[in-house]
Amino acid sequence: MDDEAEARGLRGLFADAHPEVDVIGEASNISEARRSDAELKPDLVFWT
Repeated sequence: MDDEAEARGLRGLFADAHPEVDVIGEASNISEARRSDAELKPDLVFWT
C-alpha cells in the first residue's frame, strides 16, 4: 500500500517482473489500506 502515485507505479513494475504475485488491491491512504486489508485479507502486504 502506498499513498504516492509514483511508488504505486513502481509496484506495478515489480508485479510485471513477478507474474507469480497477484496484486489484489491498492490504496491511496491509510483508511483505504485498512478497509482493503479487512475486506481482501491478503497473504502479504507491501507498504512503501
